[in-house]
Amino acid sequence: MARSLCVVCLRQAERRELDRREREHEQEERRAESPGAVADEGGDDLAGMAAVEERELPEAFSAVVAAHPIVQHAEGAQSMGWELAHHRSEISATLLELLDRGLATDGAALEAARATLRERRAAFPAAVEGLDILLTPAAPGIAPLGLGSTGNAAFNFIWTSLHVPCVTVPAGEGPAGLPLGIQIVGRRGDDRATLAWAQWVASALS
Repeated sequence: MARSLCVVCLRQAERRELDRREREHEQEERRAESPGAVADEGGDDLAGMAAVEERELPEAFSAVVAAHPIVQHAEGAQSMGWELAHHRSEISATLLELLDRGLATDGAALEAARATLRERRAAFPAAVEGLDILLTPAAPGIAPLGLGSTGNAAFNFIWTSLHVPCVTVPAGEGPAGLPLGIQIVGRRGDDRATLAWAQWVASALS
């Protein structure tokens, strides 16, 4: 839901010195307790160099959670129509399940989901009015071990659905040495500015 996104917003302000040694010690203790604490840690660090405030997306954005997979699976099946027709046996079982789900999607349901996403895209600028970027977790926790999965996309798919740029920057490591990240989200069409902000955040956290 919208609350679970834990969106933290960032506005540029005057940079000043941080007591890094003390902060790094606190961060290591918090990471040992909960890998997901990295987003809060990043916000704490940046609070010393920027005006940081919490802001929740309006509840209406929760509709993206249901609409996204409908569109993703249906359009994925359409885009891979040739592969499904000619090389079905070579498609992994996991992907094939999602593509078959997309093929079975009712036309009315697909159009309703697309309409929901269009509405949320139109409403997004007002939701972030007065802010330069959004700062969110890149994932619910540390990266998964091995190459079997790219991880949980719970903190990514909403931005894909809204057609806005997002960039993940390193934010340390978890207790097992696996990487943690913070995600910078910008406005639609502001890819260059979002990349510049991502570089600024990465420098601030290094």
